[in-house]
Amino acid sequence: IGKYTNYNTVIPAGSMFYKEAIVTESELPDSAFVEVEEGQVPYNFSVNMETTYGNSIYPGNYIDIYMKAVNENGKLLDFAAEEFHNDREIVLDAVKNNPEALEFASANLKKDREIVYESVSKLGWTYCYVDEVLKNDKELLMAGLEKTGQILYFASKKMRDDKDVVMKAIENKPIIVKYASKRLRNDIDVGLTVMKKNKKCFKFLEPELQSNEQIQEIKNAE
Repeated sequence: IGKYTNYNTVIPAGSMFYKEAIVTESELPDSAFVEVEEGQVPYNFSVNMETTYGNSIYPGNYIDIYMKAVNENGKLLDFAAEEFHNDREIVLDAVKNNPEALEFASANLKKDREIVYESVSKLGWTYCYVDEVLKNDKELLMAGLEKTGQILYFASKKMRDDKDVVMKAIENKPIIVKYASKRLRNDIDVGLTVMKKNKKCFKFLEPELQSNEQIQEIKNAE
């Protein structure tokens, strides 16, 4: 008869039914789906009272729709349009969700201390993406070193000559002493710390320190 069964209604073949059980195409709750053409794909969006007309969207309504994907997995930023890589709000949200997303931030936002700190303080190794303008930020570097001493490799020359920085780095990665400054590779505190953790560090110490009695004692101990 050119009509459709109403929402949540089933009419068995050959049975009688009330007129309310049938509706026209325009009365269907999801009538827009009738017009979906071949090659088109319906997509589901959640709605709420604040962003839609009373928690509903009907044909003819004009709604600003956007999809926020990065908060589910920050690394999705990698697949976002280029302009989003330089959108501070989007990048910060992505990094908060997944610190690895710092890799996909624009060069400009890799200079943004808040964004960078959010990533480095949680993961450490993302310090490798930090812009040079932040490489002398001791607090930032120390936050990353709490996670891994390996990032001393990416530190500035000034930071590699900072005893606090180097001592923090060798706490969990003694072998990284090879990237400390020459001055600190000749420092007795640094030398004793790394030798007690890993005797293989001996070869990275300066000759003068290698000959130190305490260092030799650790090196030759069984």
